[in-house]
Amino acid sequence: MAPNTSTTALTSPLVPGFSVWVEVNGVKAPIYSLEQEGSTTSGFIEAVEGAQFSVHTRDERKRPPSDSYRVQLIIDGMSITGSTTNVKTSDLFRAQAESYKRQTFFSTVQDGQISRRPFQFSALQVTDDDNIACSEEEVIISMSSIRLLYRRVKVTGTYEKSGKASALAPSAILHEKSKKGLLSHQMSFGAAQPCSPRPRRRTAIDYESIDTRDKPLAAFEFKYRSKTLLELEGHIPTTEPAAPAVEEKDDPAAELERLRARVADLEKVVGESKDGKKVAVKQEVKEEESAEGEDEGEGTKGKKRAPVVIVIDD
Repeated sequence: MAPNTSTTALTSPLVPGFSVWVEVNGVKAPIYSLEQEGSTTSGFIEAVEGAQFSVHTRDERKRPPSDSYRVQLIIDGMSITGSTTNVKTSDLFRAQAESYKRQTFFSTVQDGQISRRPFQFSALQVTDDDNIACSEEEVIISMSSIRLLYRRVKVTGTYEKSGKASALAPSAILHEKSKKGLLSHQMSFGAAQPCSPRPRRRTAIDYESIDTRDKPLAAFEFKYRSKTLLELEGHIPTTEPAAPAVEEKDDPAAELERLRARVADLEKVVGESKDGKKVAVKQEVKEEESAEGEDEGEGTKGKKRAPVVIVIDD
């Protein structure tokens, strides 16, 4: 499958004008190896351990659809959150196409009345202990994936909903034998962040589903992997290792000048007396024979010796 980095959002022919993307640490994640299979549009993104991420939608349809709809966020097979749009009362379709009001996003979950916890990538947890390993089939087969379901609904009214936050489910631990394919990460919740107090009661939209969770009108799936696995599976080009630095070789001309300067220094002492003896310099250039039985090649033959200082008696 050819690597593809030409887009940062998933779209579907089943919902023209509606797009979904993931931001990692506030930056749109490139999507690789896009596929359209049935009602599901999918692609691969890079996961970075410890990085926070958020899921965004944008609806640029000029006219509201005939049916209201609900978008439901499922991460690693677990339903996390969602939102319902009543096309008859929503301001979304009254806003300009480029307006921020056309967007929704999910980045945290409520954790208590005055705090929220962000989504983040963490290392995949595995075990060989049957007692603590996850046994939910949907979680096992959906690990390392972010899915957003687009489901049509029929609004039937509103109701009062408790504002109490639901308990957060612990991160799943996969059994080594049940791990499907090459996986590297899973979702976890980051440190709690303070937020405005949650109301004790709030109004929610009541609806009847036209499309089910198993058969949504459209699904958008981001399969997240480490950069190494994305390269290994051919979703992105392999990063070429940096070429080793070329060792600089001595410039022959510079080396010759160095030797000449050394000879000149030694010639300065010619004729000087030391302990009743004169010092002279004898320059020798001698071809050294290669060791017996060795190829000469680029060995020592033909190399110049350093000047030799010879003591001459009076």
